[in-house]
Amino acid sequence: MQKLRYFPLLLLGAFMLGILGCNTGDHARQAASEPLPQVVDYNFHIRPILSDRCYACHGPDAHKREAGLRLDTEAGAKGLLAETRHRAVVPGKLEESALWYRISHEDPEERMPPPASNLSLNEREKLLLKKWIEQGAEWKPHWAFMPPKMPDIPVVKHKDWPKNAIDYFVLHGMESKGLSPSPEASREQLIRRLSFDLRGLPPTLEEMDAFLADKSADAYSRLVDRFLADSAFGERMAIDWLDLARYADSHGYQDDLERSMWPWRDWVIRAFNRNMPYDSFLTCQLAGDLLPTPTYEQVLATGFNRNHKITQEVGVIDEEYRVEYVVDRTNTFSAAFMGLTMECARCHDHKYDPFTQKEYYQLFSFFNNIDEKGRVDYNVEVAEPTLELPEETVAAHQTFIHKLIAQQAAKLRQYQEEKLQQQPVVMRIRNAPSHNKLPFSPDLYFHLDDLRDSSLSDAARGKVRARMGGMPVPVKGKYGGGADFNGQNFLELPNWPAIRSRRGFSISMWIRSPDGGARGTLVAQTTVGDDHYRGFECYITNPKRVGARITGSKNANIIVETHEPVPADTWMHMVLVYDGSGSAEGMNFYWNGELQKKIVKRDSLRGSATNREPLRIAKRTDRKGLFWGQMDELMFFSRALKPEEIQSLGKYDPLAEIAQNAREERTAEEQQRLLIHQLYQQDVHFLQLSERLREYQIRNVRLQDVVLKPTMVMKEMEKPRPAFVLVRGQYDQPAERVFPGTPAAILPFDSTRYPPNRLGLAQWLLSEQHPLTARVAVNRFWQMVFGRGMVKTPEDFGSQGALPSHPALLDWLAVSFRQGGWDVKKLMKLMVMSATYRQRSHVTPRLQRLDPQNQWLARGPRYRLPAEMIRDQALAVSGLLNRKMGGPSVKPYQPPGLWLAAASGNQPLRKYIQDHGENLYRRSIYTFWKRTVPPPNMITFDAATRNQCVLKRQATSTPLQALVLLNDPQFVEASRLLAQRMIDEGGHDARERLSLGFRLVTSRFPSEEALGLLEDMLQQELANFGQAPGHAEKLLHTGEYPLPDHVGPAELAAYTVVANVLLNMVESVTQS
Repeated sequence: MQKLRYFPLLLLGAFMLGILGCNTGDHARQAASEPLPQVVDYNFHIRPILSDRCYACHGPDAHKREAGLRLDTEAGAKGLLAETRHRAVVPGKLEESALWYRISHEDPEERMPPPASNLSLNEREKLLLKKWIEQGAEWKPHWAFMPPKMPDIPVVKHKDWPKNAIDYFVLHGMESKGLSPSPEASREQLIRRLSFDLRGLPPTLEEMDAFLADKSADAYSRLVDRFLADSAFGERMAIDWLDLARYADSHGYQDDLERSMWPWRDWVIRAFNRNMPYDSFLTCQLAGDLLPTPTYEQVLATGFNRNHKITQEVGVIDEEYRVEYVVDRTNTFSAAFMGLTMECARCHDHKYDPFTQKEYYQLFSFFNNIDEKGRVDYNVEVAEPTLELPEETVAAHQTFIHKLIAQQAAKLRQYQEEKLQQQPVVMRIRNAPSHNKLPFSPDLYFHLDDLRDSSLSDAARGKVRARMGGMPVPVKGKYGGGADFNGQNFLELPNWPAIRSRRGFSISMWIRSPDGGARGTLVAQTTVGDDHYRGFECYITNPKRVGARITGSKNANIIVETHEPVPADTWMHMVLVYDGSGSAEGMNFYWNGELQKKIVKRDSLRGSATNREPLRIAKRTDRKGLFWGQMDELMFFSRALKPEEIQSLGKYDPLAEIAQNAREERTAEEQQRLLIHQLYQQDVHFLQLSERLREYQIRNVRLQDVVLKPTMVMKEMEKPRPAFVLVRGQYDQPAERVFPGTPAAILPFDSTRYPPNRLGLAQWLLSEQHPLTARVAVNRFWQMVFGRGMVKTPEDFGSQGALPSHPALLDWLAVSFRQGGWDVKKLMKLMVMSATYRQRSHVTPRLQRLDPQNQWLARGPRYRLPAEMIRDQALAVSGLLNRKMGGPSVKPYQPPGLWLAAASGNQPLRKYIQDHGENLYRRSIYTFWKRTVPPPNMITFDAATRNQCVLKRQATSTPLQALVLLNDPQFVEASRLLAQRMIDEGGHDARERLSLGFRLVTSRFPSEEALGLLEDMLQQELANFGQAPGHAEKLLHTGEYPLPDHVGPAELAAYTVVANVLLNMVESVTQS
């Protein structure tokens, strides 16, 4: 019944989120019924019809063109057709125009578009084409391919409303549609809207109170300046740019291993905060490495071009994937900076826009000149060319993680010492097994129980000490403690006698493969690689089988492997036996006492395997073969054990043997072993401390191996790589050779002005004559502020894209942006200072009927917050948010097992290892982004997967979104801390506390009705949790933040439920 009690709240949350996505009308039917314009404009009325219904067969693609008719050019549409000797369009002469004849014909065999195409023209579209021909069929280049010109500011009737130039253009559009502006939003609404749009965070109580109290005329302007100066501005602006740049912390494709691109992400944030001019911002990212004497920051910026996916899969064709990377850079450049779908011209001429396949590969050639491979080696996390991180950056992060490890190790050591000193009564181990005595003595025996010191003593004779490298982490073992090896730690025995190829030996150990990911060397005594690894090695292969080899000389060795893979997540007793015969027949594996079927890979041992290398555990040589997995009870025998001895060894329980003796008969070491066993078996806190240390050790490994390694950048080859038109886009079908160039329909590339490289491309892109760069940028910034761009298809400014709702305003802003020095903060301030932006967002019935999508901006913007802002708001209002900027990506809460489900092979990112402490509460822009398994709570709220360039996220409303807010540990924990704030800061009155919580979440004071509902809910929850204190405890222990001592569980749990509902309200997930 406890679960059912929350079901109404779940429905409430789902409903509150769902109403955001309600359909607002049949817009297509409304558009079809609109009256015809007095003057039909080719770009705004005719081209969209032709592009959508005709270009597939009569457009730019010569290979698909039918009947020789081309309708995307004036010459084609008005010229004489070779087959019929007619003209499709004869200006002013409707009856002579074949176009009109075919679209108005009643016979389906004659009518265009043909019925088989599933395309048709409605009556209004036919009449538009008719009127256009009658008015002279004036032809214009595509609006987006003409350079923007500064338009005159329009005259409006209500001259007292505009606050800046934006408002004149918007009001002119409103008045032409019979609309009028909405009243200005309240100050509470304005500060919330502004705070999210410029910082991505809700306003604080102090900021709200100060703004409400400030009655000066420039109060709003100064608030805008403060928010623009906040370091959170760069983080907010970077969210959209990371989508566009397809930024992620992993390579993608099948293996999806980790990469180190976070330094580029931090550069983007710094650039926005420094208000780097947009032209410099683009130039650095496109070609910072080609600038004269480039700085570290300028080269780092070119990581933009390396954010694409990279494969590490063995067996791929290198050139195939290298071409894919160049294609990705070409497509991203076209979409991000020009709003074009150039990828459509990869295989053939573009079907809708005037771009040829040859022009696509001319653009491709700019990005084809770095020395890169299609496949990156599996153990190499970054692909050349790369840029080393500054030494001070590396040192700072190393110091931080080493401090964490030292502190955690000290906590574990102190706790263990305290427990050992207390000498508690040792629990009963178990009923004595049939073999509780070691039936024969090993030559070497490591319990792997107590790993507190830098060396480990042999329990067999006490004479041999193993040096510990990297300090293996203690974990719960088969008996007592065990050792966790994480690819960076190992044991080494410097004085162990050499293993000989003609002398038998046996090795016994318990091993465990966490999540099935064990791999690397178990035991080895081999030389360095130049000597062919002469000696002995036992290992776990990539297919998860156990293998062993003895090598005398090159290609002269024994290599055997088990037929079956190592089982996952269970302790297994393994014995390797070698009889000294020099043949593969004499080398066998026993698992849990049973002889294993083996695969003989090689059986040609010659020469001596003897060497002077130390015996190594969990490592082969140097940094090679490091083991990932867990090990316990390691023994060596200088003879081949018999099958019956192996079976008895597997049943041997060292702790039961000790426990049979009376306490006074045990040695101090034996008593300590029992106590350590008890810690691992019963002490939850000890296990938590141990697991946390293990996680920090793994983080350290990833820091050394990936995170602090060089980051990927661009570096031009000395001799440019030739580029060719690729037939059907296939890497292995080169045709005509091409040289750097750009689509002529946009702006021809002037090789006398620009160098034929990426720097020249950047200069071409930022030319005053370029028609797209400023428009596309302004439209994207407008979209960030108003929820949709003036061109609602930011990814497509071509013929298939949407027309601008306010073309004159778009051009005015584009020209102003360019002439104003490409000043982003100035542009953002201009937008948010406008009366258009400051309107109330309330939808009246009249506005719902006349402008349901707010295309004409007769009300203020209102849209659901992006995924990152929803999470960041919960952290901010709860007081959990950590405002630390920059650094390697962090791993907050995530459902367990997701990465495992999508992982392949024995890769380091198979398992998600959650961070702790402050890293749980960093801003969402710093969350680790794995392409194949992005953060589920953000994907649910429509965050981009980052597999490709995305200029506009989709917007959905699903019950899953309410479930995330109700159940995700991040939001439940934030609800608990918000509840604690309400109790601590809201005074003693429940209504005051509830009012505080409501205001923190919505940025406004609640109504009396809302307060009454919340108070009723609170009283109900107080009663429920008073009757079920266990439920309160379970709820409050969600998350890692410590519980307060001064608040009772039932009271805190009741306020937590109320806070959780507050975070679910529609007001909570919208910016206005």
